[in-house]
Amino acid sequence: MKKYILVTGGAGYIGSHTIIDILANTNYDVISVDNFSNSYENTYSLIEHIIGKPIAGINVDICDKEKLSLYLQPYAPNIEGIIHFAAYKSVPESMENPIKYYHNNILSLLNIIDFAKQNEIKNFIFSSSCSVYG
Repeated sequence: MKKYILVTGGAGYIGSHTIIDILANTNYDVISVDNFSNSYENTYSLIEHIIGKPIAGINVDICDKEKLSLYLQPYAPNIEGIIHFAAYKSVPESMENPIKYYHNNILSLLNIIDFAKQNEIKNFIFSSSCSVYG
Protein backbone atom coordinates (compact mmCIF):
# COMPACT_ATOMS: atom_id res chain seq x y z
CA MET A 1 0.00 0.00 0.00
CA LYS A 2 1.36 3.42 -0.96
CA LYS A 3 1.91 5.98 1.77
CA TYR A 4 1.74 9.64 0.81
CA ILE A 5 2.95 13.01 1.95
CA LEU A 6 0.64 15.82 0.82
CA VAL A 7 2.49 18.99 -0.19
CA THR A 8 0.40 22.11 -0.77
CA GLY A 9 1.98 24.69 -3.04
CA GLY A 10 4.17 21.93 -4.42
CA ALA A 11 4.75 23.61 -7.76
CA GLY A 12 6.40 26.61 -6.08
CA TYR A 13 10.11 26.98 -5.40
CA ILE A 14 10.19 25.66 -1.83
CA GLY A 15 7.44 23.09 -2.42
CA SER A 16 9.09 21.62 -5.51
CA HIS A 17 12.45 21.28 -3.76
CA THR A 18 10.72 19.64 -0.80
CA ILE A 19 9.03 17.16 -3.14
CA ILE A 20 12.39 16.31 -4.72
CA ASP A 21 13.86 15.68 -1.27
CA ILE A 22 10.92 13.49 -0.20
CA LEU A 23 11.03 11.39 -3.38
CA ALA A 24 14.81 11.07 -3.37
CA ASN A 25 15.29 10.30 0.32
CA THR A 26 12.18 8.54 1.65
CA ASN A 27 9.84 5.73 0.74
CA TYR A 28 6.85 8.08 0.53
CA ASP A 29 4.98 9.01 -2.61
CA VAL A 30 3.82 12.59 -3.03
CA ILE A 31 0.46 14.20 -3.67
CA SER A 32 0.72 17.88 -4.42
CA VAL A 33 -2.03 20.44 -4.73
CA ASP A 34 -1.38 23.78 -6.39
CA ASN A 35 -3.52 26.18 -8.39
CA PHE A 36 -0.45 27.53 -10.24
CA SER A 37 -1.30 31.12 -9.33
CA ASN A 38 2.39 31.87 -8.86
CA SER A 39 4.09 28.74 -10.17
CA TYR A 40 4.34 26.71 -13.36
CA GLU A 41 2.23 23.74 -14.47
CA ASN A 42 5.24 21.88 -15.90
CA THR A 43 6.97 21.75 -12.50
CA TYR A 44 5.68 18.25 -11.71
CA SER A 45 6.84 16.79 -15.02
CA LEU A 46 10.28 18.35 -14.48
CA ILE A 47 10.49 16.77 -11.01
CA GLU A 48 9.40 13.40 -12.41
CA HIS A 49 12.12 13.70 -15.08
CA ILE A 50 14.79 14.50 -12.46
CA ILE A 51 13.78 11.89 -9.88
CA GLY A 52 12.16 9.23 -12.05
CA LYS A 53 9.15 8.85 -9.76
CA PRO A 54 5.57 10.01 -10.41
CA ILE A 55 3.78 12.74 -8.50
CA ALA A 56 0.03 12.92 -8.04
CA GLY A 57 -0.26 16.58 -9.02
CA ILE A 58 -3.70 18.10 -8.51
CA ASN A 59 -4.70 21.49 -9.88
CA VAL A 60 -7.08 22.83 -7.24
CA ASP A 61 -7.45 26.01 -5.23
CA ILE A 62 -7.34 24.88 -1.61
CA CYS A 63 -9.57 27.80 -0.67
CA ASP A 64 -12.33 25.76 -2.34
CA LYS A 65 -12.98 23.32 0.49
CA GLU A 66 -15.44 21.12 -1.43
CA LYS A 67 -13.15 20.62 -4.44
CA LEU A 68 -10.15 20.08 -2.18
CA SER A 69 -11.97 17.31 -0.33
CA LEU A 70 -13.31 15.80 -3.56
CA TYR A 71 -9.86 15.53 -5.14
CA LEU A 72 -8.03 14.37 -2.02
CA GLN A 73 -10.57 11.94 -0.57
CA PRO A 74 -9.37 8.93 -2.61
CA TYR A 75 -5.87 9.41 -1.15
CA ALA A 76 -6.91 10.40 2.39
CA PRO A 77 -6.58 6.98 4.09
CA ASN A 78 -2.97 6.74 2.92
CA ILE A 79 -1.79 10.28 3.67
CA GLU A 80 0.76 10.12 6.49
CA GLY A 81 1.49 13.82 6.71
CA ILE A 82 0.91 17.27 5.25
CA ILE A 83 3.43 19.99 4.46
CA HIS A 84 1.61 23.27 3.86
CA PHE A 85 3.43 25.83 1.68
CA ALA A 86 0.51 27.22 -0.38
CA ALA A 87 0.23 30.97 0.10
CA TYR A 88 0.56 34.29 -1.63
CA LYS A 89 3.91 35.88 -0.85
CA SER A 90 4.42 39.30 -2.42
CA VAL A 91 5.01 41.95 0.25
CA PRO A 92 4.14 44.96 -1.96
CA GLU A 93 0.94 43.30 -3.22
CA SER A 94 -0.05 42.23 0.30
CA MET A 95 0.20 45.83 1.43
CA GLU A 96 -1.88 47.03 -1.52
CA ASN A 97 -4.51 44.32 -1.14
CA PRO A 98 -4.31 42.83 2.37
CA ILE A 99 -7.81 41.31 2.29
CA LYS A 100 -6.85 39.19 -0.74
CA TYR A 101 -3.86 37.87 1.21
CA TYR A 102 -5.76 37.25 4.43
CA HIS A 103 -8.51 35.48 2.51
CA ASN A 104 -6.15 33.21 0.58
CA ASN A 105 -3.52 32.52 3.21
CA ILE A 106 -5.80 32.06 6.21
CA LEU A 107 -8.63 30.23 4.42
CA SER A 108 -6.23 27.81 2.73
CA LEU A 109 -4.63 27.04 6.10
CA LEU A 110 -8.00 26.49 7.78
CA ASN A 111 -9.21 24.24 4.96
CA ILE A 112 -6.12 22.05 5.00
CA ILE A 113 -6.20 21.81 8.81
CA ASP A 114 -9.86 20.81 8.62
CA PHE A 115 -9.03 18.16 6.00
CA ALA A 116 -6.28 16.82 8.27
CA LYS A 117 -8.60 16.74 11.26
CA GLN A 118 -11.45 15.02 9.39
CA ASN A 119 -9.07 12.37 8.11
CA GLU A 120 -7.07 11.97 11.33
CA ILE A 121 -3.81 13.06 9.71
CA LYS A 122 -1.68 13.96 12.70
CA ASN A 123 1.61 14.95 11.05
CA PHE A 124 1.40 18.56 9.86
CA ILE A 125 4.12 21.04 8.96
CA PHE A 126 3.15 24.66 8.37
CA SER A 127 5.70 26.94 6.78
CA SER A 128 5.38 30.67 6.78
CA SER A 129 7.43 33.83 6.69
CA CYS A 130 6.86 37.52 7.19
CA SER A 131 6.56 37.91 3.42
CA VAL A 132 3.51 35.63 3.36
CA TYR A 133 1.41 37.89 5.58
CA GLY A 134 2.92 41.28 4.70
